[in-house]
Amino acid sequence: MNNYDIKDSGTNIASGRKLLQDVCIIRFILIFLLVLYHAFAIFCGAWAPLDGYPEILSYWWIGKASYSFMLEAFVFISGYVFGYQVLRKPEKLAFKSVATSKAKRLLLPSIIFSAIYYCLFYDFHKPIYEICYSIINGAGHLWFLPMLFWCFIFTSLAEKTGINRHCMTAIAMALSFVSVVPLPFRLSSALYYFIFFYVGYMLKRYDLNADKSVSRKNMILSVLAYIVIFTGLTAYLDRGGSIFICRATL
Repeated sequence: MNNYDIKDSGTNIASGRKLLQDVCIIRFILIFLLVLYHAFAIFCGAWAPLDGYPEILSYWWIGKASYSFMLEAFVFISGYVFGYQVLRKPEKLAFKSVATSKAKRLLLPSIIFSAIYYCLFYDFHKPIYEICYSIINGAGHLWFLPMLFWCFIFTSLAEKTGINRHCMTAIAMALSFVSVVPLPFRLSSALYYFIFFYVGYMLKRYDLNADKSVSRKNMILSVLAYIVIFTGLTAYLDRGGSIFICRATL
């Protein structure tokens, strides 16, 4: 190994560690948003409120805002880390390797804890096939695990086909619209989230340089655009049309 190889290897290792630290920071922020959302979920219709529970408009907005991009960002980070792993060890992209490892790390824990979750909170008077189907699909909040499993599978298959990454990105965007079709085994959810996973994967797998687009001006414009779009869409999608009516103490 010559001096160039040693220097290049050291640079890659150092940058890789920095990137993983950045991912840890982003994950910490997302976990905070996850906790924040569940703390305010009762105010924004996630589940039925208790009798006499106050309706606080500002809490409604906090719950909606904390949830607005949280899951998409989690999936994006998962794809980014997978791209980093494949960049270092391309054999990790092999379909058999992906299917086996992710079944062990995602599907198996999902089934085990779904069974426990079902025993604690669900009705056993349903037909056995409905119970089994619910457990396989990931009961309750565990739906995220089988959905993420399919994102890994889709990415492995996409790379195996050799489709140009730009075309694959367009296909993934088109598939997100197909997600409105009800499909079994969390496939509908996976079709929606796949675009976020694949973009994260692609950025790191192909070591795309996105630093040029990161500037103070672009960040400010992005935040402002997010606020406008989020507020507008949330107001439009509110079926009751009452979010601008002061129904409770602010």
